[in-house]
Amino acid sequence: MSIQKETVFFSIIVPVYNVEDYLSQCLESILCQSCSNFELILINDGSTDSSLEICQQYKQKFHQIKVIDQKNEGLSDARNKGILAAKGDYIIFTDSDDYWVGSEVLQDLNHLIKESNPDVIIHEESRFFSEKDVACKYNQRFIKTKAEELKMKS
Repeated sequence: MSIQKETVFFSIIVPVYNVEDYLSQCLESILCQSCSNFELILINDGSTDSSLEICQQYKQKFHQIKVIDQKNEGLSDARNKGILAAKGDYIIFTDSDDYWVGSEVLQDLNHLIKESNPDVIIHEESRFFSEKDVACKYNQRFIKTKAEELKMKS
């Protein structure tokens, strides 16, 4: 994929299922990004708690949010529905109990994409905080071609 624009447009897909206790924190961490070059697609997958209502409240406040409501079909189906609705140059999957650390995540990704023009970015960052210990895991890889992808699988 060749991105010629100055700014990459991201589609952030968040499947939602019974996460009323975590959802607001997840959405706030995405919506506080310094870049506004994204759409946020929330797929409610048949939640029986107040998750759908939380999604609708955020949709009323933020123009870049789309809400898709469906009966419970599972995580993969919810993500696939998000892909079908996505308009972005790149797609980001985020779980609804995840929290983005910092307001520069999209800006940093935009910069990395401009530098290397990858087809796929595999990015994982986990931070666990407790009173006694801190464990951090960071992993990032770029896939530029199909040949590279095949090498990574073997």
